[in-house]
Amino acid sequence: MAPGRVGYTVQPGKFRRRIWHYSIAGRDLEREIAPLIQDQKIGLMVWGALAWGLLSGKYRRDGGDGGEGRRAQLDYPPVDRERAWACIDEMRAIGDAHGVSVARVAIAWLLSKPYVSTIVVGAKSLEQLDDNLAAMALELDADELARLDAVSALPPEYPGWAVDLMNKTRLPQPGQGPGGLGDRLRQSAADNGGSAPC
Repeated sequence: MAPGRVGYTVQPGKFRRRIWHYSIAGRDLEREIAPLIQDQKIGLMVWGALAWGLLSGKYRRDGGDGGEGRRAQLDYPPVDRERAWACIDEMRAIGDAHGVSVARVAIAWLLSKPYVSTIVVGAKSLEQLDDNLAAMALELDADELARLDAVSALPPEYPGWAVDLMNKTRLPQPGQGPGGLGDRLRQSAADNGGSAPC
């Protein structure tokens, strides 16, 4: 690997894979990087699949987990904690239905993504390693994947949320006839004795 190219495998003229943080609690790369990876047929090597243990199921919301492990020492990588706890709750329910760990469900979710080619795990014991590797045999069904995608969805980001809002309010929705934002502003102005701003 060439100096300064950490995480890349370079072949003349084309990157073949890239290593990035990605987990069910850290889906930020889905905004721009994942579409690029798919378009350019680049493999994604994932690190932080369990968010330094947070997604293993050993930590608790109330902090009653004994404060052990890497995550207790350094809150890294940063994740939206409330969304992460909601993911853990859903993964625990799915894991219980399959008789497997939360960690195994988290890794199986990653393996369901078409752009994920490799997952780097950071197991401390053979038991953890065996559990992580067993995720390859766990097949989540469409309903389970949809539940996990919904609970871990990224919040809308500007300008996407603004476009969605304008599309919902600018023009009448199918079957609704008049009543878009412009119509409501004009009606509001008329009701208050003024003129519409548009």
